[in-house]
Amino acid sequence: MKINDYIYLATKNVLSERKRYMRYIALLSISIIILIFSLTFKESINDYVEKNIKNNIFYRTIYVGNPNFKRDEGLIKKVEEISHIEKIIKQENFSTYVNANIEDIQQNEGSIKLIGCNENISPSIIKGRYITDEDKNVCIIPKEFYIGDINDKYNETDIIDGEKLIGKKITVSYSMYEYKELGPVIIQTYTDDFYVVGIYDNNINMGYPNECYVSFNDVENINKIILTGANIGNGDILVIADNWNNVDGIISELEKQGFSTQLYSVPNYILIDIINIIGITMFTLMLILSISTMIINSIKTSKDREKIYGLLKTVGYSKKNILIINFIENIIIGLISFIIGVIISLIIIYIINNLLYNFNFEIRHINLKIKVLTYLMSIFISIFIPNFASMVSNIIIVKKSIIQNKEGD
Repeated sequence: MKINDYIYLATKNVLSERKRYMRYIALLSISIIILIFSLTFKESINDYVEKNIKNNIFYRTIYVGNPNFKRDEGLIKKVEEISHIEKIIKQENFSTYVNANIEDIQQNEGSIKLIGCNENISPSIIKGRYITDEDKNVCIIPKEFYIGDINDKYNETDIIDGEKLIGKKITVSYSMYEYKELGPVIIQTYTDDFYVVGIYDNNINMGYPNECYVSFNDVENINKIILTGANIGNGDILVIADNWNNVDGIISELEKQGFSTQLYSVPNYILIDIINIIGITMFTLMLILSISTMIINSIKTSKDREKIYGLLKTVGYSKKNILIINFIENIIIGLISFIIGVIISLIIIYIINNLLYNFNFEIRHINLKIKVLTYLMSIFISIFIPNFASMVSNIIIVKKSIIQNKEGD
């Protein structure tokens, strides 16, 4: 027999028993959808951690409490002895907020956050250059740049294309305060011009659209003015790890030496683990349900199948021919289930991605995308389940026939 003959007969059998096979296809499609979602959520969240969290300075920055509760320069020297620390700074020199203004830009005035950086402590640059410790009055801005308070609602039209601002000037203003009983009072306002030298992609850095990077010295100089006369705490410091993977080791060593520690930003791993566990559990249950249902239905319809196979034998089909036909039937069922499962998954994932984009800035960075490995695993499961169920049911049918024959004797 030619392969075309096998495919023709297998297709004809599936169509003639479509009511029975529709149940199989529905169950298998649901299993494939759950499998795709389980793997896609897992891989997408891993990418989210890998690209966004690991590339974000805040997730490798550790707040270190001063156990002496007083400003002590010796504290920094003591912490410097710990390995894998890129930089140690006083917490007030890490970042600051200023008002910003850009000429010839429609949405040109509002609040932005300036964060200290250098060539080793910086988001990945997609255009321009990094900032060095020697640089002054230069900045790196996000590709999707927004001037204003991120807690306020704004339109997509308010987003500025950061790449168009390379080489342009951003004027920032900040004030010196006098702290009185009723609160701080502005006594003088200062302005500085910063020139854009680099662009980073805040979609792979989990950065807010109003976060700009300048040299640590610029942050320190601005905060010296802003915090003049203010009570700036007990000399607590920030430790920035050289790599996100070394954060836990640094925290462990700091705590051994009696320091209190806290990550500047903490990923929600509990939520990540819960999503993964739910997905794997649902897929396992649906897999068991699909296989068991197919086996049970195969056994129930064994007499009808025996008649069909008997007719095939009478017209000259061998056992091998029948097994090949059965195998192709199962492939057809699997492929139909795979296609249905993928189409439905793509539609749902598209809807979920649009919903996620309307959440806060951290959540909107999760981009669900089905990977090639997920497709390959899904198509393997689609073909494996029907054939495995068929094999098990055939074994059970053969054993049942042997027992009945013995009882007949």
